[in-house]
Amino acid sequence: MTESFTAPDTVQADSVFDAKNLHNPLPLLRAKKKIAEMRSGEIVQILTSSPASGVDFAVWCQNTKHEYIGEKSGNDGHSFFIKIG
Repeated sequence: MTESFTAPDTVQADSVFDAKNLHNPLPLLRAKKKIAEMRSGEIVQILTSSPASGVDFAVWCQNTKHEYIGEKSGNDGHSFFIKIG
């Protein structure tokens, strides 16, 4: 899975993790620690400076019990949403 998916406007995160200014693969590696603390069904929003992080999150979710919801981009960076499995 390398295509991007736009997160629905209605998605609401239970937790936000700031991984801005980290180079790949650090956003994923650090987010994994945050995700391990969360409960099934919760949604985490991960903020990054790099749009390429989305590929890492999407592929990682494919190989785990988590669901990659999608991404949103804005002037202040990129947000990736994952539902904890």
